[in-house]
Amino acid sequence: KLSQGAKPGHGGVLPGAKVTKEISEARRVPQGVECISPPGHSAFSSPIGLLEFVAQ
Repeated sequence: KLSQGAKPGHGGVLPGAKVTKEISEARRVPQGVECISPPGHSAFSSPIGLLEFVAQ
């Protein structure tokens, strides 16, 4: 499974009201400010990397 949700590959938005102290420290963003989550994956960072990942 590579993605989950209504818009796979687009990341997500965490509203500022949900960016707690713990989240702000973990993501290194200001507390209380909207946070954009990139559509990244730790196993690959390019289309070729995706194909190699799937081939495994």
